[in-house]
Amino acid sequence: MQIFWKVYFFFWLVLSSSIIWVPYVLPGEIEPWGIFEYVEVVLMPVGVLGLYGFAFSRGFGKAAYWKLIFLVIVVVDFGYPKVCLIEEWPTFIEEMGSEFAPFLLFGFAAVIPFYVALYLYGWRSESIWEVSR
Repeated sequence: MQIFWKVYFFFWLVLSSSIIWVPYVLPGEIEPWGIFEYVEVVLMPVGVLGLYGFAFSRGFGKAAYWKLIFLVIVVVDFGYPKVCLIEEWPTFIEEMGSEFAPFLLFGFAAVIPFYVALYLYGWRSESIWEVSR
């Protein structure tokens, strides 16, 4: 399973960093950033560091910090965009069409291991935290 997490770390590193460079590659296709995108850019490297720590068994800081970081990332990732999109969701789906469904499913499937890793890193990785003391 450790190999999966190491491979996933590099996959996630490339995927998550695309949020920074895609607006420059496709300047007319992406809407201007709002507060959510700026918050994500701050949280993203922190989450990637946690994923790295979990995948490569390295403790950064304390487990208590990573429990809090996990909660903040989950609240921001699920809270803000979901609240904002609830009103716009029917229009969004209509505009995007059914061609967008595979991308949406891929996005959900790609991000689930990220949340699992951050949860396990903060709550279920005592061996990592014992070594880093």
